[in-house]
Amino acid sequence: MDTSSAKDLHRPASRAEDAAFLSALDQSPLPMWLSNADYEGSYFNRAWLEFRGRDLAQEIEGGWLCGIHPEDLDGLGDYAGALSEGRAFQVEYRLLRHDGVWRWMLDSGSPRFDPEGRLIGFIGSCVDITARREAEAARERAAMMLGMSLEIAAIGTWEFDPETRLVTASARTQEMFGLTAVSPPQPVETYLGQVHAEDRAALRDLLGTCPEGGESSYTCRLSPGGGALRWVSARGRMVRLADGSRRLIGAITDITKAKRLEAEREAALAHRQTLLAELNHRMKNNLHLILSMLRLEAGRDPGPEAFAAVIERVEAVSALHAQLDFDAGAGRVDFGAYLGDLAAKLRRSVLEGTGIRLDCDAAPVELDLDRAVPLGIVVNELVTNAIKYAFPQGGGRIALRLTRAADGGVLVVVEDDGHGPDRSAGHGPESGLGTRLVTGLCAQISARIDSQSLPGMRHEIHLPLSG
Repeated sequence: MDTSSAKDLHRPASRAEDAAFLSALDQSPLPMWLSNADYEGSYFNRAWLEFRGRDLAQEIEGGWLCGIHPEDLDGLGDYAGALSEGRAFQVEYRLLRHDGVWRWMLDSGSPRFDPEGRLIGFIGSCVDITARREAEAARERAAMMLGMSLEIAAIGTWEFDPETRLVTASARTQEMFGLTAVSPPQPVETYLGQVHAEDRAALRDLLGTCPEGGESSYTCRLSPGGGALRWVSARGRMVRLADGSRRLIGAITDITKAKRLEAEREAALAHRQTLLAELNHRMKNNLHLILSMLRLEAGRDPGPEAFAAVIERVEAVSALHAQLDFDAGAGRVDFGAYLGDLAAKLRRSVLEGTGIRLDCDAAPVELDLDRAVPLGIVVNELVTNAIKYAFPQGGGRIALRLTRAADGGVLVVVEDDGHGPDRSAGHGPESGLGTRLVTGLCAQISARIDSQSLPGMRHEIHLPLSG
């Protein structure tokens, strides 16, 4: 490099810089530059020119400022001010490297004076700080992402100094404790005062016993300002900072909703257990009822007709169990729906291809299982009895109705327009077993049954409001 030409062209007010000084600058591994006091002349060393991929004339004549990122030009205000005031400065900017890559540079400049103390120029050096700036940007992004995560997850942060017993808390933590956003830190008692009285002592002990490196966690109730209770869960770790002091640092979340759901689940489970216990009790009652029906049949000739009758009655019990509604209460049955299903089943099976029509008009009426099962067996007995014996000459009509009685009880009507004023509610003219079964079941649930010959038969079953 011809340093003398550089002196002639670019340092008219810098005669103190000789060729040896410029040569020394060229030996520096750092990009360096020189300027006179008026900034009318400039010199860039070999490391600078290699970084930029330009020769000295290009860098001076083309203006090195054109190599600075446009977004960083406004940040050079202190640079220009320092040059005019003759003071040291530092600026950071992105400079275009020879390969077209922008690199962050830390430019440090110092004034130079002659022996009489007059400003004769500036000397500066640049350090590539791209890695540092990228690390800072990464930390900034990480902090931003952490802040967003805490915000989205509604997590508050806190720091407790065991020596001063002061708490530094985020705005969200202060909001959980019902405190207005004030400048932290605050005494720990300010926060403990918002904790439910029954949880306060345990939390105070926990704060005082966490060892260094250890973790502590707690779940407690808050009653900020004496208002509605809030459940919070917090976790912290005791750490030692660079200055030697200790801090218990942690995070806190509001778990009121989760606690409420947990309580609701527990209540629902207890309710379900009650329902199952009640159902188990009623199942036992119904099994005893089935056993009683079997014993009644055992006294007869155990032929196919007897077994068929038993099967029909057990199916009636099964169909009633299928109507159980646990949401309405322990072992509640929609008896109207049961009668509708019973009529539909009979139409699809025994009435298919016959001239018998079965009409059902059943209002929605809920009954407990203890009364629904006996009543269901009675109705099933009366309807199937009519199907079997009321129409020896062919078709006819059976009507089944369910309504609320005037006294609030239940009224079930089974009637047909068939034959036989001598028919009872039994299996047929030759047997009174069905009659005894119907009478016994009605008595069991305190129901009254009235039967009339029209001709045909009409049975009215009056079930009182309560057993």
